[in-house]
Order: sequence, then C-alpha cells, then structure tokens
Amino acid sequence: MHLDDYLQAEGISQGDFGKKLIPPASQGLVSQWIRGITRITLDYALQIQGATDNKVAPQDCADMYSNPAKRVSVSTSSEKPKHPNRRHDDPKVAA
Repeated sequence: MHLDDYLQAEGISQGDFGKKLIPPASQGLVSQWIRGITRITLDYALQIQGATDNKVAPQDCADMYSNPAKRVSVSTSSEKPKHPNRRHDDPKVAA
C-alpha cells in the first residue's frame, strides 16, 4: 500500500505521522517521500511498517522512490510558474 493511500484512509496528516517516527520526520520530509523525491531509509521503512500495522511494507516504501508511475504529482502543468511581483519577471527591469 502506498503511504499516501494509508494516510488518507486513516485520516492522518503527514505531520502527525512523521511525529510517530524516531527521530521524528518533518511534514516536508514525509511529503518528499510520498512524491518520490527523497528515498526512505531502511530504518524509517521498518518504522513505517510497524506504525501502519504492516499495511505499508518496506518494499512499498522503496517503490515510492523507484517507480515514477506511482509518484504523486504536485502539478499537472509543465509551464514554469510565473511570479509577476519578482523583478526578474518584469521585462522593464534589467537583470
């Protein structure tokens, strides 16, 4: 089971789940795991397995990083976000 699916099914936030681990994982780190940006260490994978009553196995944790098809996408647009308030986006302002 994917960690994100488990958290949604159980109604647990990423931050609250991270606090169950030793050392505690930040909400940002749990988010990076779910999105496949950062690899989950074996120690954390074993803790996740225990904290989820074996619903998220260490192999599931490894698959989140190694299988791009299972990654959670944060954006569906390939266009770079525009920040009109930043000086470098204003064509009238020299870089």
